[in-house]
Amino acid sequence: MCMNMFDIEYSKKSRGKITDSIGVVVRRFFTSFLFLVLFVGNLFCNVRAYFNSPEFGHNLRDIIISYINQAVDNISISAYSFDDTDIANALIRANQRGVKIRIVVDSDYWNSLIDYLDSQPNINVFNDLKKKGYARHSRQHHSKFIVIDYSILSSPVRNTVITGSFNFTVSSSYKQYNNIVVIEDNVDVANMYIQEFNEEWGGGQFEFNPELSRFGKQKKDPPPYQHITDNIEVYFSYSDVNKIENKLCDLIENSSNVFICMYAFSTNSKLFDVIYNLPSDRLVYGIFDGGQAFGQYSAFKYLASKHPDRFVIDYEYKILHNKYIIINYSEDYENTIVITGSYNLSKNSEENNEENVIIIKGLPEISKKFMRDFLYHFSKTGRSIEFVSYPMFYPTNLISFGNSTNTLFGKNLSNVVSIAFSNISGVYPCVIISNTGDSITFLVPYVFGVFDVIVTTRSGDSFVIPIDFVVLLMERNLLVVNNGEKYFSLDNPVRILLFSSNEQEISYVRIIVDNKVEFLPLRKKGMFFEGNFYLDSFGINFRDGMEVVFNYGDIFITNYVVLPTFRYYIDRPDKLFKNHYYSINVKVFGSMGRNMKVSANGNIPLSIYEDGSITFFTGNNDIVEIFITVEDDLGYSYSEMIQMKVFDNEGISVYPTILPKGEKIFVDGFFDKIEVVDKDYNRVSFVLGEDELGRRYLIPNVLKNSQILFLVFYVGNSKVVKKVIVK
Repeated sequence: MCMNMFDIEYSKKSRGKITDSIGVVVRRFFTSFLFLVLFVGNLFCNVRAYFNSPEFGHNLRDIIISYINQAVDNISISAYSFDDTDIANALIRANQRGVKIRIVVDSDYWNSLIDYLDSQPNINVFNDLKKKGYARHSRQHHSKFIVIDYSILSSPVRNTVITGSFNFTVSSSYKQYNNIVVIEDNVDVANMYIQEFNEEWGGGQFEFNPELSRFGKQKKDPPPYQHITDNIEVYFSYSDVNKIENKLCDLIENSSNVFICMYAFSTNSKLFDVIYNLPSDRLVYGIFDGGQAFGQYSAFKYLASKHPDRFVIDYEYKILHNKYIIINYSEDYENTIVITGSYNLSKNSEENNEENVIIIKGLPEISKKFMRDFLYHFSKTGRSIEFVSYPMFYPTNLISFGNSTNTLFGKNLSNVVSIAFSNISGVYPCVIISNTGDSITFLVPYVFGVFDVIVTTRSGDSFVIPIDFVVLLMERNLLVVNNGEKYFSLDNPVRILLFSSNEQEISYVRIIVDNKVEFLPLRKKGMFFEGNFYLDSFGINFRDGMEVVFNYGDIFITNYVVLPTFRYYIDRPDKLFKNHYYSINVKVFGSMGRNMKVSANGNIPLSIYEDGSITFFTGNNDIVEIFITVEDDLGYSYSEMIQMKVFDNEGISVYPTILPKGEKIFVDGFFDKIEVVDKDYNRVSFVLGEDELGRRYLIPNVLKNSQILFLVFYVGNSKVVKKVIVK
């Protein structure tokens, strides 16, 4: 009997003539053996969590490559985007060892690297749309997971699943904050992911089967596999239509507290209504990416206006691309739930995209790591969470000489039992002299440079506090560029600090970029010299990753330019009416000279122009749906679905229609222009305004009572007339 290595179903072909009694015994033995293998395999399965924030410093790409390097039989990859040559090379090496590899990637991200992988003898790549000829509309193959060495037996292969927010791109490693989880030796979890992959692939065979392949609404609902095993639940959008959002809503509605670290959160998600309307004693905290927080449908604006200390933005040049939620935090983490995967909190994720979500319950070590990562990002904003005993230091007294005393101030410091400084040269413990709970006095070690601060609490947990501590030596100069960051964004100022015993009022730092040399003056401020400037003042056409060298004496520091992600705003009509032409303008900010491309499609004919404007005709449609994508030549892209109701032209109403002279006539509805005439068609002047509630009104200037007036509203190419009587 020959079985496909990716299959989960059992072939039932007879192998000669065997008596029924022997068949029963064999089947019972095999069933018992398989149950034992699955039980023992899942009992000893491992779940690990990794983050590339400074709190942990994990290199997610290298971790994924290490698992690929251990593969011995098969790999299945479900990807949104893929351009990382190091991961591709690891797959090619695995292929040369005889590992068979299947990859599904989104249609918008087919590139020469994917073509090269597809040309290898035991690597087969399928593009979710191009080879099937689907109409794209708003759908994305946004799922992100790998299944390595799938087998119904847990030994000798390991049934490893890797999932999270990480795309298989260079940007995911160096320009974004991301998280992944790795589940090893769990046949049931691997089963769930491999069946989802096989449904898209058209079976468990190596070659893609276009006849049996199913995407989107073609998928089975409910899918033919279980969702829950041990401490883990797994869900897939489309395969589990309406299940992810409802499941998350149920968990949050019944939670004691919620912590959200999310790239995108839209008001069109049911989760927004649930979270916004939770009672005030239900503590919900969130941190979101700055590039997404002020989009047209962003939930952040509304949540932050209600609870400004609970919902904050990460403004770093790195994109906060994480996607996770922590529910029911407690000090022992016993009942804490972690939700992660590819799923943003949006209607697109629920209804339009291929997505995957994993829910992890009752694994304290995993929950603790997610909470540490959340608190790292959250505390960078200067906020604290009172009921979480995470030490938070205020950004003061962060410069000291080696072998001297210093005092740091903050909150929740009473549990701190040790402090250490750390950088690439090593870890250096500090001697704590006193701890009052609000301040810690300690002896600074005799070291030199810029350091992270690591604190350890009584529970044994260690944290990297998001501050930089500078230690000086009298006999040495120290140059610090942007607090030691190796990458900086072109649209932010560069801050240079020079710690030197130089007694002059001004020192100069040499800046070398693209063979051009500039000198920046630094002015003395107490213990250091300081200067700020913008890189674009050099008049150079910067490229992503360009080197900038800073030099003072024998000190040379090399930094790398990161072109900022752009932001956009969609200017659209307030209201649509049938059989009218309208335009939408996409305005892009922060493009830094990059070529920008706006594309769109929808349920109505569209015309797209080079200036980013989109025109369309509503016709007799009741709803207009337009999916807009803005992309630059570096590969950054943002997409947004716009849904607008289309009204009949009688959508304009006025009230009251009988009123005394000098009173306001309120107007509800959309119009381009308005005129007021009397019964003899003479024009009547009027005042048009808006009250404190945002209601529009007009006051006609009439000389006598008992007049009939006609309000003529111009809407596109048509007119709407309303009659009022001034008594």
